[in-house]
Amino acid sequence: MEMLSKLKFSSWFLFCISYIAIFPDSMTSSSSGQPQVDLFLVCDTTASMGLYISSLASTIRQVFAIIKLLFHGRVKLHVVSYKDYCDGKAVVTHCGQRTHTNKQILQFVSDLAPQGGGDIPEAIKTALNHVHTIAQEIKKSTVTSQAIVVIFTDAPPHHMHTSSRHLRQEMDAIATNPKYTAGSNWMSIRQAFSAASIPIYTFHSMLDCEHRTAHSVLFYSALGPVVLIDDVNTTQITKATMGLLLQLMGQRFEHADNFSSVTVWDAEKLLFDCDTKFPPLDSTLVLRKDAFEFQPLACMQEDLRELPHLFKTNEDYQSMVYSVFRAIFTPENVLALTYNPILAKLWRLCSNRRLDPRYSPLSAQLSRCVPALSGLEKAQLQQWIEESHDDSEAIRDAILANSAEVDRPCLILESGFDAISAADLRSLARAPNPGVISALMSVLTHLQYLLSVPTKSMRTDDGVPMYIPLDLTDNKLFSYLSHLVVPGTSFSMRGSAIVAMICCSSNVSLLKDRAHGYLESIRGQWIPLHQAEQYPEILSLEFIKLMHRNATYLTQEEMAVYEQLFVVHRMRLAATKNVTVTLGATPTKTRLHPDIKRKCHKCGYDVSLTLMTTPDTCALCRTYGAQESRSLQRLHTTAADKSFMVECCACHALYAVVRPELLNISPKCYYCRQWVKPSRIPTVECSTCLNRYVDPAGLIKQLKRDNETWTCFPCQTAPNVAVTTRETTFENLLTSNTALCSHFGWKKPKRTDEFVRLVFDRHWNYFKMFTRQHGLLFEMGPKAVANAKLGAPVATLKLQVGGKPLLKVDALVGSLVSDILHGSLQDVCNLCFDDFTLPALESACGRCRTRVCEGCARGWYSEPKRGRLLLATHLACPFCRQPPSLGTWKKYNRSFVDILNKLPVMRANYYYGWCGSCGDVKEWMEKQCSREAPQSKFECVFCSTPQVGNLPHCPGCNAKTEKTEGCDHITCICGQHWCYRCGKGFLASEIYTHLGYCLEGL
Repeated sequence: MEMLSKLKFSSWFLFCISYIAIFPDSMTSSSSGQPQVDLFLVCDTTASMGLYISSLASTIRQVFAIIKLLFHGRVKLHVVSYKDYCDGKAVVTHCGQRTHTNKQILQFVSDLAPQGGGDIPEAIKTALNHVHTIAQEIKKSTVTSQAIVVIFTDAPPHHMHTSSRHLRQEMDAIATNPKYTAGSNWMSIRQAFSAASIPIYTFHSMLDCEHRTAHSVLFYSALGPVVLIDDVNTTQITKATMGLLLQLMGQRFEHADNFSSVTVWDAEKLLFDCDTKFPPLDSTLVLRKDAFEFQPLACMQEDLRELPHLFKTNEDYQSMVYSVFRAIFTPENVLALTYNPILAKLWRLCSNRRLDPRYSPLSAQLSRCVPALSGLEKAQLQQWIEESHDDSEAIRDAILANSAEVDRPCLILESGFDAISAADLRSLARAPNPGVISALMSVLTHLQYLLSVPTKSMRTDDGVPMYIPLDLTDNKLFSYLSHLVVPGTSFSMRGSAIVAMICCSSNVSLLKDRAHGYLESIRGQWIPLHQAEQYPEILSLEFIKLMHRNATYLTQEEMAVYEQLFVVHRMRLAATKNVTVTLGATPTKTRLHPDIKRKCHKCGYDVSLTLMTTPDTCALCRTYGAQESRSLQRLHTTAADKSFMVECCACHALYAVVRPELLNISPKCYYCRQWVKPSRIPTVECSTCLNRYVDPAGLIKQLKRDNETWTCFPCQTAPNVAVTTRETTFENLLTSNTALCSHFGWKKPKRTDEFVRLVFDRHWNYFKMFTRQHGLLFEMGPKAVANAKLGAPVATLKLQVGGKPLLKVDALVGSLVSDILHGSLQDVCNLCFDDFTLPALESACGRCRTRVCEGCARGWYSEPKRGRLLLATHLACPFCRQPPSLGTWKKYNRSFVDILNKLPVMRANYYYGWCGSCGDVKEWMEKQCSREAPQSKFECVFCSTPQVGNLPHCPGCNAKTEKTEGCDHITCICGQHWCYRCGKGFLASEIYTHLGYCLEGL
């Protein structure tokens, strides 16, 4: 136990003093005009203080942090440890910054241990004499020095009324030491410290009874204020200590009601001569609780309003602040931050320097502290983080800088609308989603204009005005608008700019002109694209859309970035958009189509020009000879102007077939089938339908005149049949026609394929696009820049789908650009008929083109459930009635996938159910008039009928047992406890442990 206490004590002081090692010597110089302060921590380190000191460790860490952060090194630390005269010669030990190096202090602290102490009183008189001596020596060398003593104890001093065994030893030791001038009399010690103007504050823990505690407190109350710690834990000690320091600095302590100073009843009458009239222990002493209030000390005064300026201008101070927070942000110590608004202000200053490489690790460290806590502690830290954003003081100073209250126009917020949370307001700069913008618009529309400031009653409890004067600068005006909603909050420059943008785009008359001027004045200053990795929120989708709507207030570089990302967003959104294209009709082999023929000189039959290998020989004659060719033609003669036409699946050229009934595979022309690769397959394109016809002999080409187009026979005779329409998606169209990107602003034709792949790859968010594909998307070479400046026209496109050229390309492209960049890109769900964005809709079954929302699809396909009625309609697509794809079942009803291959042929006159026991789909009952369909608790006949031959036996009496309901724990009439699932017997105390393993198959 003693060793454990030693470890706790050492770790406490080791951390406290480690702050000294963190900060360089340059930070120890005192502030100009301010006295140096020697803070003595006088600690009882006997064995009884082990638990107290271990709890105090976190408190002292924060005390040191505040000292370093606020006093710039002018406060010097002294650690004084005292024990008793039964513990050897080293009754008092001391180590301080004025006489020891940081390394020596660290070693001193690590060697301390809470041990010793033979009786209740301890050698506090010796310790105070030692402190008085050091303070006087420092005073001689440093005129401006001021000492402060804080005592941590749980025992009274040696005194004639405290049953001390070592009183005489202490008196002799003090008397024989010429440096100890305060004496061994308690009142003389009090007078010595009073004469030296050294205040003493005591933190005293509770003893085993109230009378003994009051007896000890009586001594220390003679020296100065005493704070009684009822609950020795980190939270209470931290709050009390921080409260003392804050009040000594002249600052308000919000938790003062939770603590109290204590005095002993009628103590003033006793202290004038306490060595002779001190009451005995059995006398009635009453602890009186007073307000937890302390008078400020002039030497502790610091102007906290200078902290922001100091933090921004002093690099050494910045390093100190970051170092302190790095040590504080641990689950064991982070709660101490919640008691001090000064730390909140400093952390807010750190948060505003997000580009500082020291900030990001600190922020992550603080974030890790939140989930490490639980319950009230977690809520307390979260509340502190919220309150750390309080700018009430700065807002009050800015508003009241002009004291005029007449003819000072201002804005107030009309009451009676739904409030916005502080978190939503702060999210405006990170992710301006429609909900937050809508809430902000509600605020802007409830602003009221007043010709003069309202009455003083429109202030918070802290005296912060709840109005915004219009004589504030633009940046303060828009920054402080949030203060009207959540007092004390303010927007950053980015948040203010977003508010101004909304005012401009929404034509808010009260602020539109000011907003326009403000945005013009900060153009190029508030979107750090060159540091996007530190500000990923400026590349969120919500931010991109807002910048697109307000591009007029961006720089050329910013405009180019956000316009490009917005186009990518719209193209992604339109990926599943159905596009109807017009193209030449694809003939089918079962129908005759208009055709041009010519007589073959060998067989004498009229043959399609697509089958003429030479001007006078057809393909049949060339392949089989004239005689066999005539036999084939005689059996398959068609009209002189019609042929069975097909389209090659490879080159998509049209050609005629003689015996279509033998064509049982995908059509492929002679050139593609034989892998004949001349310089070019001989084809001629129709200028109307753009279908290409195979022209082996060049006879079709001869029909064209010089520089004239050719129209195929179907277009001449039946133009409506010669063309058709086809449905495709925008993603498929763009993937097969990457040149179409030029109409969406893409100016790098050689890298178009990369761009298209990037657009439709959902693994690439906009932040990754900007940071990892910046060269592709945003950097342009000299040629691209020149084309952009000249406004080079986009060449006429030739588009194709499935290898076939499209018709009416200009109209199609114009419609696509208009719809994708400016249209709604929404469609209706064919089940619920609500409107959804295109990505939110999908094929109803994975096979047909009818699209539904995810909610409707899940509701339809999740209807089949084990143990319930199974409707045949829910096993098919609700529209095309085809079986859904396997992927659809896996997405919406994975458990049903296992029985897809075991479904029976379902008869229309029967109800079917999914058996809850065996998991098979079986007949439930016959459909009859006036009989409702059953819904749940279905078990097939086999499972519901007791199978006597297969019933398990009781392992105790061997009786066959049937379970009708309940769990697998069976209690037989013979007294045996056993598992119905495996048939094994167990003790009553073991059966339920086994059931868990048995159910899991273990």
